[in-house]
Amino acid sequence: MKKAILIADSGGSKTDWCLVDRLGNTHFFSTGSYHPHRMTDEWIHDQIGFWKDYTDLYELEVHFFGAGCLKTQNQTMVKDAFSKWHIANVSVSSDLVGAAYALLGSEDGVIGILGTGSVAAVINDHKVDSVLGGYGHLLGDEGSGYAFGKQLLYNFMHNSFSTALMLELEKELGSREEILGQVYGPLGKRYIAEIPKRVSVLNSFEEITQLHEQNMCNFVDQYLVKLSDLKEISFVGSYAFHQQDILRNLLKMKGIKLRKVIERPIEELTGYFVKHTF
Repeated sequence: MKKAILIADSGGSKTDWCLVDRLGNTHFFSTGSYHPHRMTDEWIHDQIGFWKDYTDLYELEVHFFGAGCLKTQNQTMVKDAFSKWHIANVSVSSDLVGAAYALLGSEDGVIGILGTGSVAAVINDHKVDSVLGGYGHLLGDEGSGYAFGKQLLYNFMHNSFSTALMLELEKELGSREEILGQVYGPLGKRYIAEIPKRVSVLNSFEEITQLHEQNMCNFVDQYLVKLSDLKEISFVGSYAFHQQDILRNLLKMKGIKLRKVIERPIEELTGYFVKHTF
């Protein structure tokens, strides 16, 4: 049986994967999130057929980097799930460690994730030295796509935007009744987190720009200012990537350099492991 490495970057909404065989051929694909909180017995059973297509062809060595995987018990939960899919050679780490490999390579530094959720971390020797934020959408996630979406919907519901913007938002999002149906539906969290993408055509409105600025400022002021000697930081995540000009200017005002921004770290993460594995 052929050997291959399988690399995963799993966030709150989806998981990006790359399979690399011994000849260096790569196969990128995406699935739903593999967050440990999703890993019920029923969910694990539902994935058996999917993974059989891979285990029939390859002896896999898995490097999994996921949201919620900083705790040892959650790492064990993910490993147990893979074992039920007949994949035994699995290493599990936090998505913060994966982001660090993608952004910093073998260097130490400070990295952040601004996507569906938000968190920052100090990385030393490929390990998370300290974490800033990461409390989830109910208690934190300042500066995330979710936080932006929630605030925008709040302002829309309370008629807090200009008439022109209110009309444009209704065209993009629908009526208040339609929005509430989405927010309180089974995919409500994902719907809110995707609001930045859905309203991106309206970024020319100053009110939208100000909302992005305030959202990111909340993250910087709540967490990054606690690192008194912080000179530079790098980010992964779709929200950081698409709003990087705002993020860069905001950090500059705080005396912090935005070193690098990556939307999806899977390619850089794959490059690192290919370089150090084969």
